[in-house]
Amino acid sequence: MTDVGKMSKLKRAGILTTLLALVEFGVVPNSQNGFYCDDPSISFRFMGDTITITVLLLGTFLLPIFFTLGIEWALLRWQYMQGIPDESDEDDNRAIESDNAAYTDMQPCIQSITSTSQEAKEVIACVWPWYREFLLGLGINFLVMDLTKVLVGEPRPHFLDTCKPDLAKNCTSGYVEKYECTNQWISIWEIRDASKSFPSGHASVSVYTALFMMWFTQKRIPGRPTFLITPLLHCLWITWALVCSITRIIDHRHHWWDVLGGTLLGIAVTVFTVKTQCSHDRVLNDPEAHSFTRVKQMKKRMKQLQSAEKIKEENVNERYQWVRKMPPSSSSRVPEERELKDIALS
Repeated sequence: MTDVGKMSKLKRAGILTTLLALVEFGVVPNSQNGFYCDDPSISFRFMGDTITITVLLLGTFLLPIFFTLGIEWALLRWQYMQGIPDESDEDDNRAIESDNAAYTDMQPCIQSITSTSQEAKEVIACVWPWYREFLLGLGINFLVMDLTKVLVGEPRPHFLDTCKPDLAKNCTSGYVEKYECTNQWISIWEIRDASKSFPSGHASVSVYTALFMMWFTQKRIPGRPTFLITPLLHCLWITWALVCSITRIIDHRHHWWDVLGGTLLGIAVTVFTVKTQCSHDRVLNDPEAHSFTRVKQMKKRMKQLQSAEKIKEENVNERYQWVRKMPPSSSSRVPEERELKDIALS
């Protein structure tokens, strides 16, 4: 990647981070919508979160790293167990390349398993290209989600219990357009958050993470020899997204249409990230970085070294045989002993 490309990605990351900070810290003012006093959809009590923000962020930032490293480690072991055919056997080459067509699209994260610091740096260097694109898409997801929350300003199902509007005390019916929150037991951030129901952040982030990891799994794991592994891993990620999304409705933290909107947002951002950021990245198009190619080159190099050692050993044996076949004579004894010494030293 050129320096211009690196600077472009750094600028985009800086812009996304700045905009997110402006929205989260309230620099961008929230849109305050009114409410109906007798609206039962915003009259639930605040009961907390089944999937807290901490759990969601850990699952979003850490799970993909461990998941991908585990897949790369398993693929490395599978490659060495299967073996790589010789270049002369073109039929076997085509068969293995066909079986591994799906998982030779991306750069492997691990080439060998060691505990040295140099190997750790190589692992990080391999992980970073795809994780960078994942974070970029995640930043886009956060930005679109937060801006939509600010612009829409929809009350959450527990809005009345959290905000405690001043005009809601003596209000039994009708629409309240302007109000002030009187709850002094919570922070200003929580009061502002009570009016940010649409779309669901848990749904959009978990769906984006699950779909991106499912795409990664589909690209990396070969289909025929492990046809049950990929669907199983897909089911695990789908379960994660479903739990994060459905619990938002059960906990009365979001309306059902908030979760639906967050799901659609996560799908849209995943498609955008995969199509625009990952399809033309060097990680997908560098044939020298493919695990099949690199393992094949390693085996080819090992065979060349073994052939060179074998040829050297044959030459030494021939020289021994030639020296021993010479007729014994006093004049040839000295050269023979010298030749044997030279061979032993070589």
